[in-house]
Amino acid sequence: MKLSIIVPMYNVEKYLRQCLDSIYKLDKIEKEVILVNDGSKDETLNIAKEYGEKYKEITTVIDQPNSGVSITRNKGLEKAVGDYIYFFDGDDFLNVDIFQEEVLKLFSENGETDILYGNRILYFNEKRLEMTYEIPQEMENKVWTGPEYMMRALKEKFWNVQVGTAIYKRELLIRNNIDFPEKRIHEDELFTIKVLNAAKKVRAVNKIFFYYMQREGSIMKSPSIEHSTDVFKNAKDLIEIFKDEKDEKLKEVMFNRIKKYYLETMKYALRQKNKEVYKEIHKEFKKDCKNYFFKMKKTSKDIELYLICYFDKIYYLVRNGTKEYRDKKHYERERKRLENSK
Repeated sequence: MKLSIIVPMYNVEKYLRQCLDSIYKLDKIEKEVILVNDGSKDETLNIAKEYGEKYKEITTVIDQPNSGVSITRNKGLEKAVGDYIYFFDGDDFLNVDIFQEEVLKLFSENGETDILYGNRILYFNEKRLEMTYEIPQEMENKVWTGPEYMMRALKEKFWNVQVGTAIYKRELLIRNNIDFPEKRIHEDELFTIKVLNAAKKVRAVNKIFFYYMQREGSIMKSPSIEHSTDVFKNAKDLIEIFKDEKDEKLKEVMFNRIKKYYLETMKYALRQKNKEVYKEIHKEFKKDCKNYFFKMKKTSKDIELYLICYFDKIYYLVRNGTKEYRDKKHYERERKRLENSK
């Protein structure tokens, strides 16, 4: 069996050698490496070509104008011929021995598993932090359907949408026509939900697949209006996927997720003071509340949903007023504390 490792790259010259060295150290598995340069302005492409020449029997280097990570990954997916697919960012690096060991186990199952989940260690500004999204011990190495795994992950707070923590069967992606939504923020989450919804056999292990490099400059500090509209598009896409779902438990979990998307996207629009976008999203939210959300099993959070749906101006006025009051009280307490400490 063969693993296709797809590496989207954009201005990662500082980290790319470490990333590629870790990939080419995988010497016990059959693999192909697809390096896709997304219009980098530094030495990324030249480094990729250097490795492509050194390992030309197993490497494909693709250069394209800057198009975003989704198009870059999809380009790699088009070229891939492996039995399994692994998407790996060019500024991260593999935990070689553990990753290779788990891939060998996966290959020994002769394609039985659709998705294998692992874990990661987070580095922030090159300082090692911790393992993220730890999988419950009772779920390790057991076989779950994709929807079963998704419901547990969302309910028990180990939901992880970073594609580098998973190895996907290529046939699963092709058969269900699954790729990354193009030119959209939060593309990983929509992809993850689609692929899990289609998967029959999912396994998970608390083994570290890779080290995730998060840098201060790469963190989105304040959501843009595009962030708001993209999350809204994700919500609408998920409604189309799950509106006719026969499994009521799965439908409930996913519709609760969609509600969160709506609340998040309206909040972002208000922060950006973009009334047009807010009105457009609120109109669709109101329609989907009537058609779907209010027909589901009622929860205490539906009171908030109802208020936002029909009395949004009053809701936000009271909510913001309460926040302003809390901030004011906090300021007064801090002022008194400082005065008393003099």
